[in-house]
Amino acid sequence: MISVLSACNDANGKEKEQGEVGIVQEATTPEPVADTKTDLDSDNTIEKEEVVNDTGNATTNTTSTKSATNTEQKTHLSSGDDAINYLRKELDMEDAEDVLFDAGGAYLKTDEHGSYYTIVLSSKTWKGGGGSGTLERYRVYEDGKYELDYGNHSSKSIQITNGDEAIAYLKNQIPEGTNEDVIFGADPELQTDEKGSYYFVRLSSLSLRSAGGTGTIDNYKVYEDGTFELYRAI
Repeated sequence: MISVLSACNDANGKEKEQGEVGIVQEATTPEPVADTKTDLDSDNTIEKEEVVNDTGNATTNTTSTKSATNTEQKTHLSSGDDAINYLRKELDMEDAEDVLFDAGGAYLKTDEHGSYYTIVLSSKTWKGGGGSGTLERYRVYEDGKYELDYGNHSSKSIQITNGDEAIAYLKNQIPEGTNEDVIFGADPELQTDEKGSYYFVRLSSLSLRSAGGTGTIDNYKVYEDGTFELYRAI
């Protein structure tokens, strides 16, 4: 500290002690360096940074760097309604008001791929015209897999030898077989494709015919061994 003593006369001639004028030079004290601690949580990968400030209080800054974990949720469909809701979503037909989904009694069946529900899609408009309205059939498996159901593999002992037998067999396999409005007709000629020999069976609606149309609602290939599938013209 440097002290300066000075005297001066005031306006009345009196001497007045001005006092000490202090010029103080303080040494600059360096700010405390923060004591940083980093903890690593191995489970959630969370970094915690603890900083000790100049008041002696510790503050903790936490930064989460948790990485996303891909968790596969296994699908299990336990009812026909589950299968219908699942298929609607998968086909993006949740808002398709004209399409009906039917689980056919929700009976669980089994094939070489597992247990499945048969879901039949039909058109309200077509049904309103008197037909079955069938659009497609699907096999929806319990694990969420699904596929178009083109037919049914029967016992090896089945042997269909003519068109009438093909009609009688098909009626027992599909829902339209009990619909009085639906009539079945078969081409008597045996035809062949890469899968084997089959009879061509056509399903028609009486009410649609009476309205002036052909009334055709579906066509099937019924093979000699009892296998059948919907026929789709290319």
